[in-house]
Amino acid sequence: MDRPKEKAMWPYLAQIVVALMFLFFFRGNTPRETASYLVGFLFFVTLGVGSLFFVLFQHLTRAGWGVTIRRQAEHLSFSLLAAPILFIPIALHLDLLYSWTDPAVAGHRAVVLNPTAFLIRSWVYLLLWAAIAAWFRRGSLAQDASGDVAQTRRLQTASAPALILMGLSLTLAAFDWVMSLTPHWYSTIFGVYLFSGAVVGGFAAIAIPVTYGCTKGDLGKWVSPVHLHHHGKLLFAFVVFWAYIGFSQFLLIWYGNLPEETVWFAARLDGGWRWVTYALVVGHFIVPFALLLSVRGKVRGRRLSTAAIWILAMHYLDLLWLVVPAVAPGKILAWSDLRNLFWIGILMIFLAGLAARRGAPIPEGDPRLGECLADEG
Repeated sequence: MDRPKEKAMWPYLAQIVVALMFLFFFRGNTPRETASYLVGFLFFVTLGVGSLFFVLFQHLTRAGWGVTIRRQAEHLSFSLLAAPILFIPIALHLDLLYSWTDPAVAGHRAVVLNPTAFLIRSWVYLLLWAAIAAWFRRGSLAQDASGDVAQTRRLQTASAPALILMGLSLTLAAFDWVMSLTPHWYSTIFGVYLFSGAVVGGFAAIAIPVTYGCTKGDLGKWVSPVHLHHHGKLLFAFVVFWAYIGFSQFLLIWYGNLPEETVWFAARLDGGWRWVTYALVVGHFIVPFALLLSVRGKVRGRRLSTAAIWILAMHYLDLLWLVVPAVAPGKILAWSDLRNLFWIGILMIFLAGLAARRGAPIPEGDPRLGECLADEG
């Protein structure tokens, strides 16, 4: 296999400059505009985290079927290197999002919910995810160069603690970034809910470059319908898992019928947000369930990519449903939603694209590559 020529590092510096320019032009004069930015930020960060989960999951389970797909997940997770910079507008506009920035509102929670502790924790999460993504991608590229089995063992050994760290940090980030938008409401299952959405979104995001590379590029030489079927089954499983966690959270709060818990769902079952709630039930579960249930829905690239694009749209709607009713409930959609989604997406996709230009299109040094190519289901 011909190995692409290594690229210089200047494009990564250019990406940082573009990020800073974007931050300069960012407008967050109102709570609704800042909420739009938070939703766009969460959307692309959760896609990166979900892709990173796929990478770690493959190494931990020593799965052979996903070797040729894993490189696309590594590219997507590499976009997390932009996340610490993209968090700056949120850090500068905390008072427009979080009512607990007023100590009188935070009350006894001010020990945890204060701007200094919040920002320190947030950048720890983001830097941790970026470091894990960069380390595993660098190790995968080193594996291509050397073919050393010891490198494979290092990645496998590190995947377990990395998964634990990522799971804990994502749970805490869900509490900090989203649940604290309503500071007096709590749900112990909320971190798992955001995690399940991130995994579904990340797996859907991986499916898009994989199916595109199979139809328009050379990836079809290494990714067969069997591999697409395996990935589709995993995506299908986590769609069901997301629905299970979401329903469990709703059922427990509805059954408990405590005012301090039901107030969160009451805001999302009032006015126009009621229809968004119904749309999520249908669009985030029933529709992808139907699209991915059959074998054809998984093995055919066009059908799988269609389901993936639909799931990504529903993942964005889910994040909008989580954030906006707590900040500016009167306006479901705004132009700032599209603007921030576009600019943040351009930035993170650009970084993932730069990562894709380095190294081979598949992990050619992975000792399980032969097992993957010989997989017939």
